[in-house]
Amino acid sequence: MAQALPRGSIAAVPTPLTIDGLVDQDALQEIINHVVNGGCSGLLVLGSSGEVAALSAQSRRQVVISAVDAAGDRCPVIVGIASPSMGGALDDLATLQDVSVTAALIVPPFYGNLSQSEVGRFYRTLAKNSDVPLLGYNIPAFTGIRIDVSTATRLADEGVLAGIKDSGRDLEYFQQIAAISPPSGNLWMSYIGTDSLLLPALIFGASGGITLAASIAPLWTSALVHAANMGEYTEASALQTKITNLILALRRGTYPAGAKAALSLLGYGSAELVAPASGLSPDEIIKLGEDLCRIGVPGFESRQSGES
Repeated sequence: MAQALPRGSIAAVPTPLTIDGLVDQDALQEIINHVVNGGCSGLLVLGSSGEVAALSAQSRRQVVISAVDAAGDRCPVIVGIASPSMGGALDDLATLQDVSVTAALIVPPFYGNLSQSEVGRFYRTLAKNSDVPLLGYNIPAFTGIRIDVSTATRLADEGVLAGIKDSGRDLEYFQQIAAISPPSGNLWMSYIGTDSLLLPALIFGASGGITLAASIAPLWTSALVHAANMGEYTEASALQTKITNLILALRRGTYPAGAKAALSLLGYGSAELVAPASGLSPDEIIKLGEDLCRIGVPGFESRQSGES
């Protein structure tokens, strides 16, 4: 039986690699244990932080199978799809039909400059060929294409999309996405993908946040969601400040180099990125560890400054 779409704190999980560039399945299981034990209600693999567009089809398949196996019945697994073509997205979607994933998070085809009617056609075609709910992924900084509110509203009412993850850093846009309420009664979920906007998004009615910070400090993101749900906004605001400081510290090198280095410092895999991208240098990793210690990120509080 498929698990329901998660609410609350959902971890956008980086894809750990061996020094040879292969998927480190043991480290992936450890990261998933870390986020589940930290209170996250779900996880996303193969998102932007999972380097979905850079991994081979074989590696993507390994990530999905390993993540579903590691999560078990403890939390839902959302899988990202990013292809410049409809055919590529359909192929990736077809690989999910024999595994127990909860939903697919899909960016519009990038490289070309699609119209909104073409974006709608893309998602409608995928929905006809999917056994799992589809979530749109609005991240125009990476794709060059925005999913307009009017497009999202139509696709929600038609039951084509079950929700949107928004990483566009536009609170006005997200407020409108969160307010979508299909008159058809179809399910609608709104997820914020910008870590520094987690609390404002929850105030606007977000279903949850799919954030990179939740992979590093799940105790913080899950506590923020709980505090916001309880109306404890002083506590929630303090946690938001910590999360923002964390995400600023992670902005080093080629994305998501900072997050992978942080996970490596916690003992979860290497700091390698998918080639040709390069991870942080040893000196940069040491400096990152010092900053995370200073910020007080769980797992780093007791580290000595300069320890790698």
